[in-house]
Formats: sequence, C-alpha cells, structure tokens
Amino acid sequence: MQTPLAKRNSDTNRFKHTNEVDYNELLGDYLKKIQWRETQSIQECMSQLLSELVPFLGGVKATLYLAYNDSQTLKYLTGYGIDEKNTPSELKYGEDMVGQVAKTQKGIYQHYTNQAQLFTATISVSIRGVMVVPIVANHELVGVLEIALIKKINEQKYKFLQQLTQHIGFNLKIRRQEQALKLKNLELEKKNANITSSIRYAHTIQQAILPTKAFLDKIFAEHFVIYQPKDIVSGDFYWVGDVSVNIKDKLKIKKRLVIAVMDCTGHGVPGSMMSMVGNTLLNQIVKEQHNHDAKSIMLALHHKIREALRQEESDNQDGMDGGICVVDYLSNGTIEMTYAGAKRALLVARGESGQVRILKGDRTSLGGSFTPETKGVHNHTLTLKKGDVLYLTTDGLEDASCPLRKKYGFKKLADDLRKIMLSPLIHQKQILLQRLQKHQQGTPQRDDITMLAAKL
Repeated sequence: MQTPLAKRNSDTNRFKHTNEVDYNELLGDYLKKIQWRETQSIQECMSQLLSELVPFLGGVKATLYLAYNDSQTLKYLTGYGIDEKNTPSELKYGEDMVGQVAKTQKGIYQHYTNQAQLFTATISVSIRGVMVVPIVANHELVGVLEIALIKKINEQKYKFLQQLTQHIGFNLKIRRQEQALKLKNLELEKKNANITSSIRYAHTIQQAILPTKAFLDKIFAEHFVIYQPKDIVSGDFYWVGDVSVNIKDKLKIKKRLVIAVMDCTGHGVPGSMMSMVGNTLLNQIVKEQHNHDAKSIMLALHHKIREALRQEESDNQDGMDGGICVVDYLSNGTIEMTYAGAKRALLVARGESGQVRILKGDRTSLGGSFTPETKGVHNHTLTLKKGDVLYLTTDGLEDASCPLRKKYGFKKLADDLRKIMLSPLIHQKQILLQRLQKHQQGTPQRDDITMLAAKL
C-alpha cells in the first residue's frame, strides 16, 4: 500500500513521462513539498524539492543560493547532482552568471546548439542550456536558482518555473525569518541566562551583608524576618547592630541595639545597589563614628547619601525611606526605645496591655532633594518591658494589591497584629504570609516586601 508521500512522488514521476501535464495540479503538489515542517531544515526541504523539480524540467545539475542583500552576497544552500566541494560557497552580486542575475533580478536562459558547451563556474558538465532565475518575494531578492539543462525547456515549463519560484521565494523568506528569530531568541535566552546568573550572584552578596539568623537569635528573645524581593535582588534592607561596647554610661545602660529597616529608591538591581550603599553608610555612622541617636543617624544618613551619590553636582535623586530604633536595656530592668522614621511608622506590641502602639514617621525621605532638617526628623521615645515586640516594615507589604487593585493597607496590617500579637513570632509570620497570599490571589508582587519583628 502506498503512503501519501509515496503517492505524491509517484504523481510527480508520472508528470515526467507524459506530454499531458496539468500544471496547476503539479504546482499544488510542489507547494505541499515546501510546506513548513518543524523537523525539516530549509536545506533539507529545498534539496528534496530540487531532486524532483530539476529532472522534470530536463535538468541534470542545479545550485540554489540564498541572497544576503545587506552584504550583496550569495551563499550556497543546496544543489542537485553536483560536487559540493568544488562549488563556490559564496558569490558576490554581479559575479558570474548567478551573481549577475542577483544584481539585476532578471532571469537568464541560454540554449546551446553544441553539446560541448560548458556550464558556468558553479557547475561543470556538457549541457544543452543553462537557466538562472531570481527567487523574489515582495520585490526583495531571496535567492538564485541555476539549472543545467540537457534539453531545451519549453515555454510552459519556463512559466511554471517562474510561478513556482514565487512561492519558493515566500517560503524561503518566511523560513529564514523564523530561523533568524529562533537564533535571536537563543541569543537572548543565553544573554538572559548570563544576566540572571550575575543577578543571582549579586543576591548571594546582598544576603551576605544582612544580619544572620544566628546573630538575631542571640540578641533577641524571638524574631522573624519577612524578606521578599520583587525581583531576585531587593531595594530593601535591614540592619541590626549591637553597639554595647561603645556605650559611654555603662552604669546606667547594660546593652544597646540599633535596628533599621530601609526602603531604597527602586527595586531589582538599581535598588539593590542603593541598599549596599545604605548598609555601608550605616556601618560608618553607627559602628565607626559611634552615632547612637536615632534622629541624628537619620540626618547623617541623608547627608552621606547625597555625598556618596554626588547629588550636589548631578541630577541623581535616589534616596530611601525607613525607620531606625535605638534600644537601651537599662540597669533597672526597663527598656528605653527611641524611634525616628522617614515616611515609615513603627508598630509596637505591648504584651502587658494587649495593645499595638503606632509611632508615626516624619513626612520626609533621605537623600535626593529632600530636606529632613527643614521638615524635621523627630525622636519618639517609649519605655518598654521584656516581651514587647517591635515591628519595622517597608511599604511593600501594605501596598500589595489584589486583583481589584485594592491595597493590603497599613490599617489592616495593624489590625492583624493586634489579633495575633500574643502568638509566638514564628506563628505570626506564618499567619501574616497566609493573609498576604489570600489578599493577593495570585496578583504579581509590585514592590519589595520587608518586615522585621523583634521581641525584646
């Protein structure tokens, strides 16, 4: 039993041996052969086509070149009945008969009365004629087909070939475009993989500057951190330092911690670079210069951002929002906490009263054209007890949207904390993440999310 492909080949062979050719039917048969198939390359498709087309036209050898109009060159694609080793792999427009057809986009047909005539430089064989036709799609040269004939071609076959080459032209153009697109996609995928790899390495570096879990376990009774970058790296960062060794009044103060959660301009790579700047500056201000006043730290950070980014002499307006707590453990057993915030509030869960206190930050940012000295940055001081919890956040959690574009909201966050404040912090983290997920309902994260909770 014949397969459909075998039947089509048989039909084509039938046309070779009969004088009654239905050229419309034959054209349809060839068009099926050049239809796009994922598993077949351009070269394989055209090679199969030439193996049937050339004998039908009375040819003995053929070459097919693809046109590259930008460089005005032709590059060999495939052939029929030729020695590819001796076939030029590239021709310039205007070079030889093939190049001349490429240059003028006009076909050439030469019939020889003497069989001793030789074909052009691309094919060497005794022939009766040579036919070179341009392959064009939308007035753009796509390729050139050259056929060595052992008998004269009639007008019907010549017109048939012209009609077929139009379809070949469109097919080749589309296939080459798809091939170029695939190569471009592969190139983009490779570049994206390299960029992603670099960003992941940057993520490793960023993680290295954040306080370790072991360190936080050591200085806090309990704690949790929610740290969810929108991208691989984050524009948020948190900073915690035990500066007890630098306390001046050690009789009054047994231990001092400085805690900061900051939200830098942007997210992703630009934001992460700002977070590295912020982390470095806090190390300088707090650990090297021994500045332990929350308000003073904020103002110093503002000036150092402007200095580090040369904002006096450039258009750079990057900066950060956030909050800083200075926690003093006094000798009398009480805890004195001072907070200063730039557009960020501090939530304090008072275990004894069962209330969540909100200390609002000032309406200014740090860095850029902001003027925290003029607008004012203020210290807020509370006397706390062991078991009280501090919650420092960036705006990422409260700004998280649902499908209806409704934000989670700071009020809802405060209400949630009031309901769960007596639970262990590890459980609080799980509950908050579940409620955040329920609110988002699959909506993509729009900003970096950071929350640090510390039980004193």
